[in-house]
Amino acid sequence: MKHTKHADERIQQRGIPRLVPEILRLFGNETYQKGGYRKIKMSTKGKKHAIKELKKALAAFENSKSYFCVENEEGLVITAGHIFGP
Repeated sequence: MKHTKHADERIQQRGIPRLVPEILRLFGNETYQKGGYRKIKMSTKGKKHAIKELKKALAAFENSKSYFCVENEEGLVITAGHIFGP
């Protein structure tokens, strides 16, 4: 996920972990604002769902599974899979 310089500065100043904006994008609720902007925030239900999914992902990595994904030039994931072997 790309950020503006301003966003990077605020994330650092406010002590927000770098994955939080991505997690919000994946699990949050969008509301539209003036100028075509979107505000994304997390509901209690969304937070519980995010925690459940993140725990599953962490368990998969802890169990020594290796994964990969392939992105195109625009950053769109076009495939993903498991890495077998070393």
